[in-house]
Amino acid sequence: MSIVEELKKSIFEPSSDFLDKLSYKRNTYGGYEDTFLDLLAEELHRKLPNYSMAISVRFKRITPSKFKKPEELLEIKRDKIRERICWPTWLDWECKSSKCFDGGFLQGNEVDALIMRNGRDFCFVEYERNRTELCDDFMKMYWLRQLFNTQFESLFVTTLTTKKPDGTYGEFARYVAHVKPLLDRLLENWRILEIVDLSWIRKRQIKWEPEQSIARVSVSEAGI
Repeated sequence: MSIVEELKKSIFEPSSDFLDKLSYKRNTYGGYEDTFLDLLAEELHRKLPNYSMAISVRFKRITPSKFKKPEELLEIKRDKIRERICWPTWLDWECKSSKCFDGGFLQGNEVDALIMRNGRDFCFVEYERNRTELCDDFMKMYWLRQLFNTQFESLFVTTLTTKKPDGTYGEFARYVAHVKPLLDRLLENWRILEIVDLSWIRKRQIKWEPEQSIARVSVSEAGI
């Protein structure tokens, strides 16, 4: 079983109180990324003792010249990759830069969290409150995959607040379906966990969509 699937089963199962705890901590202490990661570390320690987690993992500068650029792997022009992989209307920002496509992340970079299982399997976690920044995270994991030259899992966590069942909720699902073929080649083992405010249904739930590479944790209170 993959690390992400075990997290789904043990921490984000339908009867989990993870979102209640997350809501309480944010209302009490504030914060988003730190609060989510701290709570995830607590839950791992409590429910999965064979796991360990490090928050804010920094890598030293490494020259990326020997690594294959994404356009070389995919055999697609960079602009076309950018159009596919970046969130719409975000095409001319960070993912156009050398930081994203030329390995700039390897010149001293930080990953939000590292989850390890039994000291062997590992998963990098990136948390973004604004999903437009996922483009950078995708490419960061691509370069790290080459750096380690071994398989690992990537979990991208993002948030979405919407008052309607359609709109941006459906747009993000379509975006993921659109980008999935490229990410499958660039990253292989990746998942997206989306924390969604569904206050319009006045109901708290944890829901994992059947799509292979996207999951949604749905909550009923704004600010999650």
